Amino acid sequence: MTTRDLDFHFTNVTCPNGDEMVVKLGFGSDGTMWIDPRELGIGPQDAPKLSKFPGGLYLIINSATGEVMINAHAALLAIHDPGDRTRWLAYVEWMLTEHKKIRAKNESARNN
Repeated sequence: MTTRDLDFHFTNVTCPNGDEMVVKLGFGSDGTMWIDPRELGIGPQDAPKLSKFPGGLYLIINSATGEVMINAHAALLAIHDPGDRTRWLAYVEWMLTEHKKIRAKNESARNN
């Protein structure tokens, strides 16, 4: 998978401190969600934790632009606070459900 295989959407996210920011999310046809790891404070120091991700591919890099995206479920391994992990997982599952609805509507519209 590459970043070219993703559907991208921009959305508002509420940070733990209450601030809102716009983030770019990528959605794979395989049901994965991807985000820039910097948005979550994840960096090279987290590589040992991320390498233990049991779900396979956890990082994709667009070699043309240098854009890096992390699998949203793999990001859980680098989030230290249990409450933040719980909130992040709930958000990821909600966004994946919403994206499925959007894809279904788009497919329906194409078929009509």
